[in-house]
Amino acid sequence: MSETFEFYLNGTGIWIQSSGSGDYKTYFDWKIERPFVIKILETKIEDSSDPEPEFWDEEAIWREFEYEFKLISNDCGNEIALCNKGSDYFYVSTQRMGYSNNSSII
Repeated sequence: MSETFEFYLNGTGIWIQSSGSGDYKTYFDWKIERPFVIKILETKIEDSSDPEPEFWDEEAIWREFEYEFKLISNDCGNEIALCNKGSDYFYVSTQRMGYSNNSSII
């Protein structure tokens, strides 16, 4: 099982949860509210086992999270991780999110 967050410069993103039974993709809009505070609005979910995407209704809300980058030690050494403030995880993920600097994502 793995999880990936991709934040695009246009204020959209995707959270991909992969497992042996397929992929679960949550599309979202994001914006920085103030330094180290992000707001996320989930807009669509795709489940590879269900051909019809689920769209959020007009009552969907922006969820606000205070975040930080932490140095996390694991069996591979030390890595920088994106985390909710006071947690080892980001957003509502159950996996640690390592930081990657890719030219197409931030």
